[in-house]
Amino acid sequence: MRVRRFGEDEWSPLHRAFIEAGVSFGLPLQDRLETLDVGPSVCAEPSNSPGGIRWNAAFAYLDPVRDSPGLRVRGETLIDRVLIDGGRVVGVRAIGPEGPFEARADLVVLAGGTYGSPAILLRSGIGPARDLEALAIEPAVDLPGVGGNLHDHPSFELILQPNEEYERRTAEFVATGRALPDELGFASLCTSLAADGIVDVHLFSEVLMGGEQPGLFVACLTPRSRGRLRLRSVDPSAPPLLDHAFLSDPEGHDLGVLLEGVGMGRGFLAAPPMAALFDGEITPGTDVELAAAIRAGVAHCWHPVGTCAMGDVTDERGRVRGMDGLVVADASLMPRTVRATTNLPTVVIGERVARSLTALTIADRG
Repeated sequence: MRVRRFGEDEWSPLHRAFIEAGVSFGLPLQDRLETLDVGPSVCAEPSNSPGGIRWNAAFAYLDPVRDSPGLRVRGETLIDRVLIDGGRVVGVRAIGPEGPFEARADLVVLAGGTYGSPAILLRSGIGPARDLEALAIEPAVDLPGVGGNLHDHPSFELILQPNEEYERRTAEFVATGRALPDELGFASLCTSLAADGIVDVHLFSEVLMGGEQPGLFVACLTPRSRGRLRLRSVDPSAPPLLDHAFLSDPEGHDLGVLLEGVGMGRGFLAAPPMAALFDGEITPGTDVELAAAIRAGVAHCWHPVGTCAMGDVTDERGRVRGMDGLVVADASLMPRTVRATTNLPTVVIGERVARSLTALTIADRG
């Protein structure tokens, strides 16, 4: 996936000030974001964007085999549902540029993502029987977990007020011809709610709106709130109904983590390296009740997971319970989200499911 690291000469004034603020609090300058053993630290965030382009799974896995004789890629195609015959999936029904068609197969692997895969299952009659019957879909397998367990890293943004010094330093940096990174300064932190010292907050500096507005982004890594995805209709072109149920856990854990995370962000902002560049925050502002502001402004982190949870909807190899010939291989399998960006962990899921399918195929052939 071509992970790239940034040299210190590539740190823009915003990100440099953020990193220096973290170091001033005693946080180790330590890039350990690719390990399973991350403690409180600050770093220049690595990126899988060589040359400024996000290196996605299609570049990494599909491009090298596009010309393989056993592979056919169908673009601009929408999967409606899987085809079921006698308790086994035998293919898919899809809609392409030339209209609907069916593709038959001994094995179907869904990788439609946390929103797409459960929607396909539900349209196929695989999901909560009561919800399916309400849409006149005949249940094939009653799996109440399909679409449930939806969660993301609930997040909140502090929008900063830059001063003349920030504008001057940023203009000097841009004049050198170096790119102005939107994200780079990154901190892994623990709140008082963190279990056993396990990191539960990501705090990072970012530049919004085309490089014009600096901010701090706070994300709760251990959310307990759970929502649900439901179908709007049987029309495959209709987006599903999403209720992430952010900050809904009855103990108030998720809100508590964000409250402390915002407090940590304000601590970074008040530290001399950042205070030299910013005159406080524009929003939410210190004159508002913070809990109310977070509830009103809570945002997703583009990390949805969980709607085909392993152990509930699927087994340990991604095979859908009660339905032969059907496998899920994407972030919807995660029963509980990772304390990280979900991009690379989702690639790992694809790798693991592919290897298990390969092993099963070899075993079947003797």
